[in-house]
Amino acid sequence: MKLFTPVLLFLFYATMANAQTTAFISKDKLYPALKGFSARQASLDTLRLKLSQEIQEEEQTLQKKYESIINPYAPKQNETFESLRMRMNKTDAEKLKLLQDERKLHETRIKSYNNQISEQYSHEVKPYLEKAGQQIEAYAKKNKIDMIWYLEDVKPALPYYNSSKDITRIIAEEVNKMLP
Repeated sequence: MKLFTPVLLFLFYATMANAQTTAFISKDKLYPALKGFSARQASLDTLRLKLSQEIQEEEQTLQKKYESIINPYAPKQNETFESLRMRMNKTDAEKLKLLQDERKLHETRIKSYNNQISEQYSHEVKPYLEKAGQQIEAYAKKNKIDMIWYLEDVKPALPYYNSSKDITRIIAEEVNKMLP
């Protein structure tokens, strides 16, 4: 991080010296200013949290089942899974096999949850980000702006920036016009 900041400063000042015009956008202000974005982001965050909790609870349940099966056999420190299973009675070995199948189902469920989150992101959040990106590009071309910086990315390296160059509000208004 210590090397990154001076390099970022150097790149910033080198490009600023050659640039005709620059502008800044605050992502922290832009996205909440878009109609419906905060609700959709909150919905995605809620889903992500809910699914994460379900996964965690299932993993704890599986771990408890696993421990209840193997603990009576007092596994040795370097004992392999196969040698432990050889010491088990037939019923416990079968329970362990069923538990492995349950683990595979759990992994499939995790993939399904990740797909669900990805799909919701693609349908509800990503369109806002794409429209904002399109509007930023269109605004830059229209106003002959050479560079637009995300304020959160460069602010730590900036001792000062001209707040009149902050186009966040303008971009938010233009994107909101594009939204239904």
